[in-house]
Amino acid sequence: MSAPVRITSIVEGYGEVAGLPVLLRRLAAELGHYPDVSKPHRIRRTEFVTGAVAKAHRLQRQRAGAGGIVVVLCDADDAEDAESPRNAKKQLEQVMTESYTETIHQPAFSAVMDLEAARSRSRSFRRFCDRLHTALQALPTDERP
Repeated sequence: MSAPVRITSIVEGYGEVAGLPVLLRRLAAELGHYPDVSKPHRIRRTEFVTGAVAKAHRLQRQRAGAGGIVVVLCDADDAEDAESPRNAKKQLEQVMTESYTETIHQPAFSAVMDLEAARSRSRSFRRFCDRLHTALQALPTDERP
């Protein structure tokens, strides 16, 4: 059996640095893949529109290797009606027994969230899942478990 596919990523928030690897492993496991998921490379939101994202992508492409996958995750929650509601973290905190801390809670919620419910309720999450699954299915057969 060959080494697992490597998935690298670029994100903008500290919560995504902690939570995205958990989510990527869960989504890959749905297809029977158990990838080597590296810690995401974080760049600030303002750098997504500069050459910094291209530089980060080149770096992550090298880390992923020839058969690897690079995920670029940009938070679009400030775009008009990006699937509402607004300020979801604050709404979540209102039903929690403690203050929401993205670096603690985002990976924990990523580990237990209902993936099917999220896919059915969020077009952007469904597209994210579909694109990751497409990339995993496109791997050469010797890269599959």
